Amino acid sequence: MAKGMSLHIGVNEVDPDHYWKSMDEKGWKGRLEGCENDARAMHDLAVKQGFEATLLITREATREKVKAAIEKAAKTLVPGDFFFLTYSGHGSQVADISGDEMNDDVLFGGTGDTRDETWCLYDKQLLDDELLYLWAQFKEGVRILIFSDSCHSGTVSRGLLGEDTPAVEEGIGYRLVPRATLAATYIKNQEFYNGLQSEGDILPKVKARVLLFSGCQDDQLSQEDQLSFPPHGFFTLAVLNAWKAGDFENYTDFFTRITEKIPKSQTPNRYVFGEEISDFESGKPLTV
Repeated sequence: MAKGMSLHIGVNEVDPDHYWKSMDEKGWKGRLEGCENDARAMHDLAVKQGFEATLLITREATREKVKAAIEKAAKTLVPGDFFFLTYSGHGSQVADISGDEMNDDVLFGGTGDTRDETWCLYDKQLLDDELLYLWAQFKEGVRILIFSDSCHSGTVSRGLLGEDTPAVEEGIGYRLVPRATLAATYIKNQEFYNGLQSEGDILPKVKARVLLFSGCQDDQLSQEDQLSFPPHGFFTLAVLNAWKAGDFENYTDFFTRITEKIPKSQTPNRYVFGEEISDFESGKPLTV
């Protein structure tokens, strides 16, 4: 019988001792309202679907705990098993010094932008290079599904690189790191982040099948509805509403239903890589 493991990450604020507001001022917390709620909702859904679920929210969502949870799943799961991962929080970037963003088309978040995409975990960022090496630890035949309700990938680098967070709208939160914060946090911790990057052309082979649904396209921002009760990311709300409606048979249908239920200000993105598993994407979503 197949086994399912899941990890649900929600970061409502980050450590102000690591994240800098600007080159002259520490103390950026990046406060959001809906990320912990997103993680709890996804955790509850996973449990109902038979997954052995782990929840890491805000202060618990550190680099080491997130990596350890993924590594545990990689060691435990065998062909036919299922790993389900959700992340809600800020997305950011650091400079790509290794050149892999120009050379490879399976890095988490996108290609060709000369920047490594990151998840802003509580204590520090987790790079897409690191995630790629984590996916490569999973055995062939393992199914991996990721929901990322954040600004990441080309969201900051393409068309929005010169912008800061958009004008605040009542009840709307943007899961985007301001440009000054993005730059200052990287520069102040440059040696640490450069040391995490891959060896350029030397990239691991991902043998599992990875299916990513992300909250928005390259030229858009992931947003959260802070007036909903409880607050949630627009993408996560769309996932929950599509799941509740239940009018889907496979992942293509499910993604379409999510897209139909999200505001027109953002459009989810679907991305897949790794070794093909014939009955994964054509099967009923979240079935262990």
